[in-house]
Amino acid sequence: MDWITRQTEAHEASKEMATEWINDRTFELLKEEYNPAQIENLIEVLQDTTDEKWATIKEYLENRDFEKFGRALWCLAFDYMEQVAEHRAEMEYARGR
Repeated sequence: MDWITRQTEAHEASKEMATEWINDRTFELLKEEYNPAQIENLIEVLQDTTDEKWATIKEYLENRDFEKFGRALWCLAFDYMEQVAEHRAEMEYARGR
């Protein structure tokens, strides 16, 4: 095995470890302070929601389709909080955890 191959494999292993650490930390943050089920987090999500998404959510509510309304709110909150948590985990990793 030549030097380039060993370096490439070491680099790939390092990237995999970083990705695993970031994923694990994101999951921890989602269970703790970025939990989409916490009302404070849901309020933040709703404040940052686009007009297009508001229109869809409003339509579900007006049509009394509460299942779709609830699912839309949950997905919106989870996706938003996941992005926030992942960004924080990446920043923590970059700073050396």
